[in-house]
Amino acid sequence: MEDNFVALDIGSSRVSAIMAKSSFGKIQVSAVTSSACDGVSKSVISNADKTKDAVLACKKKLESISGKTVNSAYISIPSGLCRVIKYKGTMFLSENKVSVSQQDIIDFVRKAKNLDVDEDDEIVDIIPTKVIIGNDNTSSHYSFGKHKVEVEAEVLTADKFVLIDLLKSVENAGIEIIRVIAAPLALDALISGDKDEGNTNAFVDIGSETIDISIVKDKNIYYNEIIPLGGNNITSDIANCLNITFEKAEKLKISQSGDSNVLVFDDEEEKPFNIDLLGEIVDARVEELISISIKSLKKSDKYNDIKDIYFTGRGIESYMESLKAYEDKLKKNIKVLKVNNSKVNSSIYYIPTGIVKFVGKEFEYEGDPLESSVSKDEVLKENKSFVSKIKHYFDDLFK
Repeated sequence: MEDNFVALDIGSSRVSAIMAKSSFGKIQVSAVTSSACDGVSKSVISNADKTKDAVLACKKKLESISGKTVNSAYISIPSGLCRVIKYKGTMFLSENKVSVSQQDIIDFVRKAKNLDVDEDDEIVDIIPTKVIIGNDNTSSHYSFGKHKVEVEAEVLTADKFVLIDLLKSVENAGIEIIRVIAAPLALDALISGDKDEGNTNAFVDIGSETIDISIVKDKNIYYNEIIPLGGNNITSDIANCLNITFEKAEKLKISQSGDSNVLVFDDEEEKPFNIDLLGEIVDARVEELISISIKSLKKSDKYNDIKDIYFTGRGIESYMESLKAYEDKLKKNIKVLKVNNSKVNSSIYYIPTGIVKFVGKEFEYEGDPLESSVSKDEVLKENKSFVSKIKHYFDDLFK
């Protein structure tokens, strides 16, 4: 992938963005930035104008840093907001068509009559996961003289109104959306290499208001859940126990990894706070969040297949000891997700970085049974057209 692409992650407290390109798994970052955002609640857009302003701030910063205009972007969506449909079907190619592109497969699945999408949902993304191309020698007149293509795909859907609020928040900032990508697929792209093919991995993304939990294998999301707890619960615990404001509690939470003998003072009340007590409050809540996340994963019938459980979120690396305590109990590898790139080594940039890598892998697909018959620009055009159709549907609805 030679061109730079922009990827956005709209979280409950921040919008994070990068401009980068991926070449054979290597991320080359041109610009990276983030902006505070209070227009999202529990992963859903609660104030479109505030969210738009945060997206616009990121757009302007990227343009200032890179010297390039930002017109379009890939964006993420938490998997917990999505429903996953496992699709299987058969398409047939004419005799003179000996190749099929990934876009051909996506178009076929999108138009399939046996695709059972809830009437209140809209398709977010379609990911072909298995394609078998071969001549069908049966006597059926449906397949006579044609190539039969067996297709398996993962179809992600989301509530129409949740999706349109997300799309409008970005497009109203002057950014055209190329594609919406589920966050765990981006995280999985960060850790996936040739040696990791076929592994089943779990991701626990602890945000400020929610925990997004998923199990992924070969671009298939086998389990997803969103839990309405997160870093803000820790902040609230601190505020309540120490009788201080939420804002001051947030600052204390961020600084609590310091020397246990240090006293932090409240400027207004000149009241000392024992950092040991602060640590106990935070540790207790973090332990609870980890425990709840593990219990969620155990509900999946794919739990026994999990090789590695990756935790991500601001500050979670400080609790490796708590995480490691679960390894012996669960007999699974528990890791904190890390990116070895100094420009994007903060967890707030992991999802947009993973999006760039995910998209890069799709354009550089090696060993794919599909022989591409469309250009990258055509694929981008098709994806933009798909997103535009969703937006136009809602524009007509509210006229």
